Amino acid sequence: MTKSALSKFENGHSTILFENLLPLLNRLHITFSEFLHAANDYAWNANGAFFRDLTNAYLNKNQVTVMKMIRQETAAAEGESDLRFHQINAITAKCVLALLKKTEVAGTDIQFVIDYLFDQDNWMQYELSFLRYVIPFYPPDRLLLLTKTMLRSGREFLSLGGNADFGAETYLSILATMLDNGCLADAKSALGMIEPNTALSLSLGSSLNLKELEAVLQYLSGEREKGLAECRRVVETASWLGIDWEIGQLNDQWEDLTRQALYGD
Repeated sequence: MTKSALSKFENGHSTILFENLLPLLNRLHITFSEFLHAANDYAWNANGAFFRDLTNAYLNKNQVTVMKMIRQETAAAEGESDLRFHQINAITAKCVLALLKKTEVAGTDIQFVIDYLFDQDNWMQYELSFLRYVIPFYPPDRLLLLTKTMLRSGREFLSLGGNADFGAETYLSILATMLDNGCLADAKSALGMIEPNTALSLSLGSSLNLKELEAVLQYLSGEREKGLAECRRVVETASWLGIDWEIGQLNDQWEDLTRQALYGD
C-alpha cells in the first residue's frame, strides 16, 4: 500500500480492499474474528446473541423467554427470503421448549432442519449451534449418517482455533442420544470415526463426558461391572479435580442413560 493510499484511508476518503485487509491484519497479529468483534464495538452479533440468550433461558428453565423467542423468530420468518435462518431459529427454540417441557417437536420442523443441513457443503458455527438442541429429536436411525456428515462438512471449521471444543460438544450430544435410543452399534461406530491427531480428537481426549459415555456403552453392551467401575473412576477424577458442577452432570447422565444409580444408597 502506498503512503497516499494509506492517507486516503485514514482520512475516510477510501476503503481497503479485502485482499489487502487480511495481510494487514496478519501483520498486526489480529485474527479476522477479532477484527470483526472490534468493528462491532465488542458486542455480540445478532446470531451470537440469539444462541447466548437461548442457552441462558434453557439453563435457567425460563420457558417464558423461550416462547417469546419462538414468537419473534416465527414473525421474522414470515418476511424472510430463501435463507431460512429465522425459521431454523424458531425451530431451535421449539426444541429447547420441548426439552424443558419434556414434549415432542413436529416432525415437519425436524425434517426442515435436516433438509437445510444436507443442503450445506460446509458446516460452521451456526449449524453446530442449533444442531445441539435438535439432536434429541433427530430420527435415531439417521444419527450415524449425521455424525459422518458433521465430520465431513465441518472438517475445515473444526480444524481452526478453538472450534474443535465447540464441535466436541455437538459430537458428545449425538453419542449420548444414540445410547439413549439403544443404538449401541451406531455409538460404537461413531466412537471409531474420530481421526487420530485431529483437533477434534485432541479436544475429546481429555473429556470426562466422553469417558463416561464409553463406560455407558460398555454397561449397556453387557459389561455391566466394567462399565460401572469405569464410570465411578471418571466421577472420582472429577472430584479429585474439584469440578463439582461436572460431578452432578456425570451422575445425572449415567442414571438417564442406564436407568441405574451410579452409587448405592
